Amino acid sequence: MSFEEAKQYLRGKDEEGASLYEHLSRLLLKIIVEKPHNANAVFEQLSQDLREITQHAPSLLTELDTEPFDAEKISQLEWCRIACHLFTPTENEAAEISYPDLMTEANVFEWTGVNFGRTEVYQLYLAIKQKAKVEASSLRFWGKIFGRSSDYYVVQGVNPEPPPAEEVNIIEGMEGANKYAFWVCSKIGGEWTKLPNVLPEI
Repeated sequence: MSFEEAKQYLRGKDEEGASLYEHLSRLLLKIIVEKPHNANAVFEQLSQDLREITQHAPSLLTELDTEPFDAEKISQLEWCRIACHLFTPTENEAAEISYPDLMTEANVFEWTGVNFGRTEVYQLYLAIKQKAKVEASSLRFWGKIFGRSSDYYVVQGVNPEPPPAEEVNIIEGMEGANKYAFWVCSKIGGEWTKLPNVLPEI
């Protein structure tokens, strides 16, 4: 059995729509983030706890309209929904695309005093990886902009929609400011929005 065949086998879903691939991905994320003591010894218990939480998650979400959940509980459930979305496999598995190894880069930045937190960095890594596969294009993490009402994560890649040839005299084309495109999102796991091409000052 090849690697791809093995991966497709693990992604097979049962009658409840769950797959072993998704469960193992969430379990490994939980271990990486929480760093439990002697993870090997408690692996089965962690797996069982996560499976119970996952099985009850849909009922919790449907009860939001009928039970007085506080803002913190709603925020936690929303975080879980978005985090689970990051593990959804994409159809495009192009070998040519690349994405940053943020976990390694984060260690370097941490030495200089710049730190997003390991959970946020790992989720951002998954989000960029997923976006790169959707766009079938190599992406790099440009940075994070801190705003008053919201923060924004920015990634950079080759512009998939360069200006038409007839507009090159009006706005810079692939050899100018529009060689690269930028996508932003305000929440990791949320929708990425492509910024428009650069226009000359009027």
